[in-house]
Amino acid sequence: MDMDKTQLKYTDYNWESECPDLESLEIIDRYNGNEILLFINYIMKQWGFKKLGTAHRLEKMIREDVPIHLNSKEIIFKWIVNNW
Repeated sequence: MDMDKTQLKYTDYNWESECPDLESLEIIDRYNGNEILLFINYIMKQWGFKKLGTAHRLEKMIREDVPIHLNSKEIIFKWIVNNW
């Protein structure tokens, strides 16, 4: 399941800047909708998740639960793994 922007729970994302691919992305901007979609869809595929509710849980974790000083893609991913 690939989540699209209409399915995001939060509505205050910035959509102005493009995000070419996850490989070139080092830092995750939690308010950039393109980056968040790419990151959530990546995690969903990695773990074999298919439900929208799971995507919303990931979105909430990234926005509200991951400590704000963590912004590296790799560190945020590890935090989610450890706190799932």
